Amino acid sequence: TAALLLSDQSTFRSASSPRGLRRSWRAESGDGLIRSGAGVGPARPFAPVQTLPFLPALLCLLSAPVAFFAALAITANRSIASLLTVLLLISGAATLTGAFVSYAALALAVLFPVAAFVVCERLEAALPVRFLAVSGVSLIGGLCVAAVLTSPEYFVRGAVFSGVKLSLLGPIALVGAAAFVRYVGGWPSLKQPATWLQLSLGLLVLAAFGMLAIRTGNDNPAAVSDLELRFRAMLDALLYVRPRTKEFLIGHPMLVVSLGLMALHRSGNRKVGGWLALALALAWIGQTGIVNTLCHLHTPLSIGLTRVAVGLMTGGILGGALWLVARRALRPGGA
Repeated sequence: TAALLLSDQSTFRSASSPRGLRRSWRAESGDGLIRSGAGVGPARPFAPVQTLPFLPALLCLLSAPVAFFAALAITANRSIASLLTVLLLISGAATLTGAFVSYAALALAVLFPVAAFVVCERLEAALPVRFLAVSGVSLIGGLCVAAVLTSPEYFVRGAVFSGVKLSLLGPIALVGAAAFVRYVGGWPSLKQPATWLQLSLGLLVLAAFGMLAIRTGNDNPAAVSDLELRFRAMLDALLYVRPRTKEFLIGHPMLVVSLGLMALHRSGNRKVGGWLALALALAWIGQTGIVNTLCHLHTPLSIGLTRVAVGLMTGGILGGALWLVARRALRPGGA
């Protein structure tokens, strides 16, 4: 708009009245839009979306077995798993009243990345297959959340998904805690003396997750640096859709590394347990990011899916290269 206003100042100076100014501006902006390939037409309300009123409840019902087995795998407690499943069903039933839709969406947004962790641990397959399977579970969760929130209010940002921070940080915390218990030893391991390397890494990880929490949400108070803006602009120019930075630079590469470390751990190399727990926590930044990408209902679904695919492809390539270096370093006598 600013470019259009500055492109032909003589036109606006020649307008003898505010009405003439508005008419000139409409003509200039319309011509500019047409030259850029867009169309110009009469204003009209956003078209209503035909959805099934019981779809959120149905999705919660279909996700109940996933919730039970995922909670059971994480907690090893049937009572807790049953309670969480009942809460999911209650949130789904509440959507039939036309309210509590955000709560059902939040439950699904937390559930599927956690279920992806269960798949990560239990699926026996080649590393690329496991990488795609884990990400596929999170993608299904994102599609479920998008289906629950489908309405014109979310499309035009008249309403926003209020559980963004919890849906992003909750699964990371749950997966990180589960990995800490499984691969490090839980609370008893904290009684051992800590090294300077462990303390430094701990502070670095806390700072990273703190920045992630600050920069996440509908009202983001953290400014983006000029360097990052330039990097984003470069990606926009090189790629069809720019992937989310935290996904393809951190989350997805660390998922590849996590899968490799998990294979080493299963083969009997218990020394990698701490690194595995750390890598899993970082990897789930990418998994929650997949769900979060599809929560942006104001962005067309095709763009969101393309963004996820580009992020998985670029992040997978970077992760493969990183794992080759890490595996070489972890060999006996390696650097």
